[in-house]
Amino acid sequence: MNAFTTIALMALLIGAPQDLALESKAVTRVQQTPSSQYDPALPGSPIGNWLTKIVGPQSGVSWRLGECVEQAGEANGADRDIPACVEATAILPDDRKIVAQFFVGSLKQLSDKTRFHFAAIESDNQFQNVQKLSDLPQMIRAPFPTVVLKTVELPEVKTLGRPRLFLAKAPALADPPRTLPIESGGAIPPPPKRSPPPRISKGVTQGDAVFRVTPVYPAIARQINASGSVIVEIMIDELGRVVSAKATSGHPVLRSAAEDAAKKWVFKPTLLDGNPVKQQGTLTFEFNLPQ
Repeated sequence: MNAFTTIALMALLIGAPQDLALESKAVTRVQQTPSSQYDPALPGSPIGNWLTKIVGPQSGVSWRLGECVEQAGEANGADRDIPACVEATAILPDDRKIVAQFFVGSLKQLSDKTRFHFAAIESDNQFQNVQKLSDLPQMIRAPFPTVVLKTVELPEVKTLGRPRLFLAKAPALADPPRTLPIESGGAIPPPPKRSPPPRISKGVTQGDAVFRVTPVYPAIARQINASGSVIVEIMIDELGRVVSAKATSGHPVLRSAAEDAAKKWVFKPTLLDGNPVKQQGTLTFEFNLPQ
């Protein structure tokens, strides 16, 4: 997946508008709007010139018209025209992506005024929200934060697909092979009596789970179309409770939800020679986007 495809997924844009004249008019209007109209802290030069200056001429800025990213608190668009935004996209020399959206009306009719709608910086599928355009120059110069998901404010998810759960079996215990020395000049001693092998319950299987919790589909996952399997390594104590859970694979925005759900599972205790013992295992959660 190339850089522009990643930005397109993050912005949830729906194709290019069919009316090229409308797109050209909207893009030109935004590019020529004074930067101070979108943020009073910016100069009065056109926003198109300002963006090109802060990202550098080697990066370049591409412009297009599409659907606006839905923000927290906005009404569902089922009973109104689809909101339209002009989107500016730039790829920095260090492969970070910058996307900024400016509201221009709807895909059917442009409004008289435009306004700043949304901006973010993306790096390795992690997104850093830009609250004000005047913050963008400093954010470009600063190192990308290690954790940025909490800074993105997104709407609550009302309709979610139900994740499917898969369970992996823990390996059974086995006695290591033994070798017996042979003494020259003497009779071979009879083999020693073997003690019965330790009895261990079936371990982490679906039938042993007495309480299960379905993970909550994160709101940010829906915004960036994140889905797939998340494998979580778990430790179960003598009472069958999950005392630790650590996701080892899967999309970063899905791991926390999978770990939270795994910690709430309860299993039948694992028995070794009739005594409850701790047991390791894995849970696999499958996240599918709603159709």
